[in-house]
Amino acid sequence: MKEAVNAGSQIIIYTHSPVILAYPDAEIFVAENGILKATSYDDCYIYRDMLAFITNKDLVIKELLSDQ
Repeated sequence: MKEAVNAGSQIIIYTHSPVILAYPDAEIFVAENGILKATSYDDCYIYRDMLAFITNKDLVIKELLSDQ
């Protein structure tokens, strides 16, 4: 990826990986109601959800398994 970017290529990647999203100088977009919206890494739900899971795994699992 780095070689392609350095050669001037544009790469579009659809991912749920916070690691790939952290690529330096990446432009991050999220789809909301069929519309692409620019966002920052820290505001991206993929990063926020992973951070919430890592910092409080038990609570996240409890919420995911609740009947609500």
